[in-house]
Amino acid sequence: MENQKVEQVVEVTEVQEVKEQFPSDSMLESMGISREEFDQKVEENKQLTPDQQNEKLDKMIEENMKLQEELTGLNKQMERTNLITSLNKEGLNEFQGLFDLETVEEKVAFLKEVKNQILVSHSYQPKEVAKQEQYTQAIENGDVEKALGFKFSKLFGK
Repeated sequence: MENQKVEQVVEVTEVQEVKEQFPSDSMLESMGISREEFDQKVEENKQLTPDQQNEKLDKMIEENMKLQEELTGLNKQMERTNLITSLNKEGLNEFQGLFDLETVEEKVAFLKEVKNQILVSHSYQPKEVAKQEQYTQAIENGDVEKALGFKFSKLFGK
């Protein structure tokens, strides 16, 4: 009989030692809570009824879900920012709007529009527009001599 009592006392002390060690001080420190604050919260929770504990747990779960949603939104925003930065770095600014579109049809239409813009920007654009302006200006001013001089200079290379 006395042997059983000794075993029970040993078990109780072992359980108390384990409770005192968990969570470790380093774990609490990483969470920003002191040992005293943790022990105080444990004592407060022991005094709550099971219904109160469930209520408190439900509130904590709800807060956790809100924080997870916020974190997901921030992760998406960071991913988008990284994508835009990478596109800018590679000179692909025109394609930024592609990732905001949802359907395949919208994406195809967007790519066609970007393709057309690129084709127009790389198409032939005459460079002698400035010289033609001198001729047009001379005609508008009624200066036939200057207009003929401009045309002859083009023909004879003056």
